[in-house]
Amino acid sequence: MRYRIGVDIGGTLTDCVVILENGSVFTFKELSTPHDQSIGDVTCHRHSQ
Repeated sequence: MRYRIGVDIGGTLTDCVVILENGSVFTFKELSTPHDQSIGDVTCHRHSQ
């Protein structure tokens, strides 16, 4: 299955949206991690699976 992921890393929250090829849309929010912004990004990707 193909999908698209969008991530917005903000100062307080990291927002993530996943759009599946059938058009289903899922959104997630995680606390941002200023010391290592990739942590919020990876957490959002885990939620998408």
